[in-house]
This record gives sequence, C-alpha cells and structure tokens, in this order.
Amino acid sequence: MRTPNTEEEEEEEEVMSAVKPTVKPTLVIIHGGWHVPESYEKLVVALEKAGYEVHCPRLPSTNQVCPRTLLDLDSTKPPHPLPTNM
Repeated sequence: MRTPNTEEEEEEEEVMSAVKPTVKPTLVIIHGGWHVPESYEKLVVALEKAGYEVHCPRLPSTNQVCPRTLLDLDSTKPPHPLPTNM
C-alpha cells in the first residue's frame, strides 16, 4: 500500500478503503448437459466452508434420466453427406 502524498490523496485513500467489499460474492454454478448439480457437491461444500453463498440449480432442460451412453446410438449414418473437400 502506498503512502498518500497530499491531503487530497489521503482523503481518496480513506474513501477507497471504505468502499472495499467485505462480503464475498454469491456464486452460481451452471452444470452442463452431461452433469447434474450433484456432480458439483464437493465443490459447493468447499466453497460454502470458505464463506461463499453458492447456488447450483438443476436446469429445467434436465431431468432424472441419465443421458444416452450407448455409442452405437450416436454412430448411425448422418442425415446428410459429409463434406469431402476438406
């Protein structure tokens, strides 16, 4: 921290120190399509122990059904030809 040189700088330093945030921000963790909020439970607990307010909502587009994991379902012929001039 620097030492203020003038009265104006001293006053500015006092104002700046008064407006420094003392509250940690609220964190929102948004999971991806292949995860659910429970995937982030350890992270949420660790952040809460560190004093953060944490929210990890379940997205409305997800439900209790696991995503497809059978690769053969994803490896069918594409609906259109693939480009050949790459």
